[in-house]
Parts: sequence; structure tokens; C-alpha cells
Amino acid sequence: MTDPNAFAIVDVGGSQCLARPREVMRVPRRKEQVGAPVTLEDVLFVRTPEDFAVGRPTVKGARVECEVKAHIRDRKDIAFRFRRRESVRRKRGFRRSYTDLWVKEIKFGGVKDGA
Repeated sequence: MTDPNAFAIVDVGGSQCLARPREVMRVPRRKEQVGAPVTLEDVLFVRTPEDFAVGRPTVKGARVECEVKAHIRDRKDIAFRFRRRESVRRKRGFRRSYTDLWVKEIKFGGVKDGA
């Protein structure tokens, strides 16, 4: 399905991400190489202009075809703690790693799970 109004909500690495055809979505770091195809099968919700399906917990037969575009790291978050007048200071930084996935296609056979 390549309709630009279609979308899916996918569980990727413990995060729920919105996937739209021909768009890039940022997900937690994955181990695949740049350019490798990725199939996401933990689809929680699918919407097309004609129909929709809510998974319990996932939608059967639905999957999102993606391609790895880049591995990036976010800006550094600084956690700084101090106690006044005691010369106690703690500075800690953290950079989260992400993977950009280009969504090629959302495949949905129209099979509704549950009800």
C-alpha cells in the first residue's frame, strides 16, 4: 500500500513509532547495516483511507517494509548535580543512539484481529 494517507503504529525496540509510506522514522538503534532491508512485524494499529485495524496485541498479517538509511547519535544530554557550599559537583553526559528507517511500504491484508 503506497497511499500517503495510510499509517501504522509499530513497536520497535520497546518504543511505539508512527510509520508513514515514503517517510523516514527515527527508532532506537538497530544492528542492521546501512542499506539493509528491515521488516517490522509488531504492528499495533493500521489505518488506510478505506479501513483500519487495531491489534490485540498486534495486527495479524500486517508488516512494515523499511530500509536502514543512517545510524546517528543525538545531542548530548547533561545531568549536573551539586550541593551548595560543599564543593560537591557531579557532571554526567549521555548520547542516545538512533537509526533512521525509510518506510518503503505498509502491507496490510485487511484481516482484522480480535472482534
